[in-house]
Amino acid sequence: MDKLHRAEEVISILEEKNPNAVLLEPRDQFNSALIGVAPADEDRWKERENEDIVAVYSEEKCVEALMDHAGMDYEMAQEYYDFNIEGSFMGTGTPIFVSTFDAPPFERIEG
Repeated sequence: MDKLHRAEEVISILEEKNPNAVLLEPRDQFNSALIGVAPADEDRWKERENEDIVAVYSEEKCVEALMDHAGMDYEMAQEYYDFNIEGSFMGTGTPIFVSTFDAPPFERIEG
């Protein structure tokens, strides 16, 4: 499934289960970073008292989106992301951000 179809599926789930979930805007910029949903109480924001699901975004894909669409270099995009996106409490529908770096596959070590 490609990223845009996955984003459409996630948005559809959120519209049904939690229409108050926050989605990053502009959507055409950040939908490629939208990777799923999770219970709202699974993150650092203790202000949440509900059990609704919220959007889950890839940190790395958000930074890439800022670089691609806003013309920022990596350092500027990372700083903008840290302070203005990941560090922002947007109410009880605030998204969760997770690291999704591509790790190399494990190699089997014969002993």
